[in-house]
Amino acid sequence: MKLNRIIETLVLTSLGCFLIPLTLLCNVPPTARDALIHHLALPKLWLLHNKFFHVPWAEFSYYPMNIELLYTIPLYFHNDIIPNYIHLLFGICTGLLIYWHLNRKIGHLWALLGGLIFVSTPIILRLSTMAYVDLGMTFFITGSMLSFVRWRDSEFEDGKWFYCSALCMGLALGSKYNSLIAFFFLNMMVVFIYARDTGRQGMALKYGALFCIVSLLFVSPWYMMNYVSTGNPFHPLFDGIFQEYHHNASDFRGQVLKSLKENASSGLFQTRIVYYGESFWETILVPLRIFFQGKDDSPQYFDGVLNLILIVFLPFSFMDRQYRKETVLFSVFTGFLIFVAFFTEVIRIRYILPIVPFLSILCVHGMRNILNFKWDGPLFAKYGLKSVVFSVLILCLLMNSIYLKNYFMSVDPMPYVLNHETRDAYLLRHVDSYQSIKYINDHLPQNACVRLIYMGRRGYYLDRAYVHDRYFGMTAINEMIETSSGDKSLRSYFKSQKYSHLLVRIDLFERYLKENCSEVQICDFARSFNSSTKLLYASHGYAVYEIIG
Repeated sequence: MKLNRIIETLVLTSLGCFLIPLTLLCNVPPTARDALIHHLALPKLWLLHNKFFHVPWAEFSYYPMNIELLYTIPLYFHNDIIPNYIHLLFGICTGLLIYWHLNRKIGHLWALLGGLIFVSTPIILRLSTMAYVDLGMTFFITGSMLSFVRWRDSEFEDGKWFYCSALCMGLALGSKYNSLIAFFFLNMMVVFIYARDTGRQGMALKYGALFCIVSLLFVSPWYMMNYVSTGNPFHPLFDGIFQEYHHNASDFRGQVLKSLKENASSGLFQTRIVYYGESFWETILVPLRIFFQGKDDSPQYFDGVLNLILIVFLPFSFMDRQYRKETVLFSVFTGFLIFVAFFTEVIRIRYILPIVPFLSILCVHGMRNILNFKWDGPLFAKYGLKSVVFSVLILCLLMNSIYLKNYFMSVDPMPYVLNHETRDAYLLRHVDSYQSIKYINDHLPQNACVRLIYMGRRGYYLDRAYVHDRYFGMTAINEMIETSSGDKSLRSYFKSQKYSHLLVRIDLFERYLKENCSEVQICDFARSFNSSTKLLYASHGYAVYEIIG
């Protein structure tokens, strides 16, 4: 009993050592890429226009946005730090779901350890400090899956867990399109497992249909708006399929198969072999490499960091027959998500984030099974095996803590948290374009509209209307080059646009011209561009131009 208290104290202390730095990291203005592009930028636009609307030049404005609606509340009160804490809370609550499940199954200490393994995983640490939506989606998918397990444990008698599972899945669908994969999987499992366990196939189909209806009910407003606006409820996904359906319904099945085949081939090998120069075997081994080769901000290395502990103990989780059913379910779910992501898109760890809670649960089961295994060999071998388990656990947690330390130092939140640094000074340290953005906010007229070029679409801090596109401005550059044969043509092009100013990242702008244009084209463009625009401000490699009417 005394040993259990010592272990509990150590685990709780470890949790505190991870959570305290996270709360400090959340207490700074947002600088994360997708927050500035999408998750906070769109709610800010809604508030500026006093209405909810789709933005034709931003395909992500058609995504389901339950969590962005939640972020709108603090933004209405001019607070963009609370969204960081909201996303952190989703991560903590997912850890609590893991605790709730494991505490019910195998006990308090193992449940605490499961929560610790999840919360301390590097990708979870990083995302917990950003106003993203991935942890919200993960929380709802985890709640849906664990509620389904609870319904199954009741021998399908306690109906509230079934409806809780469907509700959570509906909320996940309303958070991000990626949850469609989990929705499809769990919907099939409802039918398959109910039919297999009870032998009542008719009721299995009924429950499957009911799960689908209840889940879709909570996301249907987003899908309906997209359908009315674009004719595709999942826009911008599957646009080719729905366009073909509206034009030629007779060949709809063929177009679906063609589209799926094209997406699979391009997602699987094209990027990794053509762009990264990886071999066939390196590409095939991606599902394993994601656990030990991940790097932040590197698409080649999956744009995130996991930890090997999530799979080291996975084989041992099958040793206990009492929990083998759920072990198989969680393992198949994990494999299914990785498989679909691997074959349909350029794989990033954020896209498969819902696997982490279930791998954390399986990891704890695996460690428990090893430690509880009845060892008939020499006593020193038994204790040696236990020491290996604890050593691996401590080593992996140490690696997670080193990751958090390095991340904390790179953000360096303390000057801002302690009021030794202003908001503007903090943003100048972390957002290179902020000085130019501040100039726009301070000096441009209220009716100005800014075209972003090579800004990575990061428009959140702009207080003026702005436009961009998914190609980071290359579309606008090509159009300007095509119409720059004379001053009048480029000026007429600018007059046909709705923007009055340009915000340009200079180095990428110049590199694009050098790599895609001849010297004659560059000279013609430069002459036409300089006579059609006026440089207002330049700082840190970014420039603000006014278009001359």
